Amino acid sequence: MPGDTGTPGARIDVTEWRDIDDVTGRITERQKQLVKERLNAGLPGDDYAVVWLPEFIRDKDLETIEGDDQLHVCRVEDYSDDAWTATQDGMDDVEYLPKSWTIAFRRGEGFDRVESEQTGLTAW
Repeated sequence: MPGDTGTPGARIDVTEWRDIDDVTGRITERQKQLVKERLNAGLPGDDYAVVWLPEFIRDKDLETIEGDDQLHVCRVEDYSDDAWTATQDGMDDVEYLPKSWTIAFRRGEGFDRVESEQTGLTAW
């Protein structure tokens, strides 16, 4: 699964909660909820994504999502087999993100709204 230790990062087209929830290992439950909220609220354009970066990649000039310093909303484009470029509105420079460590969540084809799966009391 994307995000597991030893598994490369990924660009994930989200159409349902499972697309977010299946990303395990690196992303916390709180971060998954923030990804869902941002995708549901809408992104500035079709080429934008909610991007997760590991803590050791902190030298990037990307603004973070309020409440989490590892999540960013930015325009993501292919640069090479190993990197994406990332920009945000008002940015003069381009940031290069390693595909092996970056997870980019985009609104998938037919995206409407993502709802978290509910766990009933009987599950406990």
